[in-house]
Amino acid sequence: MSRNRPYIDVFGFPQWQMWETPLIQWLDRMGIEVEICTGTDIHIDQSTPVPTVPAGLLSNYHMFVSVGHDEYWSKEMRDAVEGFVADGGNAAFFSANVCWWQIRFDQDPSTGAPIRQVCYKDKRFDPIIPDNPSLATVNWYDIPACRAETTLTGVSWYNPGGIPYSDLYHVLQADHWVFETLEFDDNSRFGVYAGPNRVPTSVVGLEVDLYQPRLLPGEIPPPPLGYCVPQSPENFVKLAYVPGIKTVKSVTEIDLDLWTAMMGIFQSGKGQVFTAATTSWPLGLNGASAWTAIDQITLNVFNRFR
Repeated sequence: MSRNRPYIDVFGFPQWQMWETPLIQWLDRMGIEVEICTGTDIHIDQSTPVPTVPAGLLSNYHMFVSVGHDEYWSKEMRDAVEGFVADGGNAAFFSANVCWWQIRFDQDPSTGAPIRQVCYKDKRFDPIIPDNPSLATVNWYDIPACRAETTLTGVSWYNPGGIPYSDLYHVLQADHWVFETLEFDDNSRFGVYAGPNRVPTSVVGLEVDLYQPRLLPGEIPPPPLGYCVPQSPENFVKLAYVPGIKTVKSVTEIDLDLWTAMMGIFQSGKGQVFTAATTSWPLGLNGASAWTAIDQITLNVFNRFR
């Protein structure tokens, strides 16, 4: 996909306004100073540095934030963020379907600027595989990349199975600092805000990331997947989850044993990683009008991580 072309709104999503802008506006209202970069800035920093992107970009900060539908990551992007966290930085994913596809960039040989994003999505067609299979543009967990995204975010969109989900998070760790000042207990629910025309609207969706169970040796699938199957880190702390919905004899009901979106946190090296595990989290950031648990959790994460 060439980057030298205008943006075309095919699915009804504005280019930046859908998820990024609500968070930026909220941060401004909160008086939280941030600096903004793109995924390609981070990619360039790890590949062919250019004058506008100084080397070691993330090392100048305490916190990295991913927003919305952050689906496509290059190896350079991932190396940069995972290395940043390992060295003591913190990462917050107010996003979902994160790092689902590996991509590459064709870069301008004179400037290093990315000029085309490459993602074949089918290993049979990717010409790089014979010489450099680890850069194949497949799902990150898939052969031959074999680097499940759970080491980056703790969760994954893997095996969603078309599961419908409810509108509310169910609290699992009410005494965790992520929920400070909210006076939650383990029966608390959250996730709804006043949407357009004050209609109650959920932040759950459009896509969500799931907790991926740890597999015992006898449970690991046979090749070609095997050890590449996503598994959440052993130290992943489950904070809140969104239960799935099942239909039994034409009756639809919530299934508390069916976990879909999983908010959580874990230590990775010297840093920490938080995930809200839903693409639409930023849409619930009201701040100036009606303060909700969505606002407070976001503020708690920024206060702790930055």
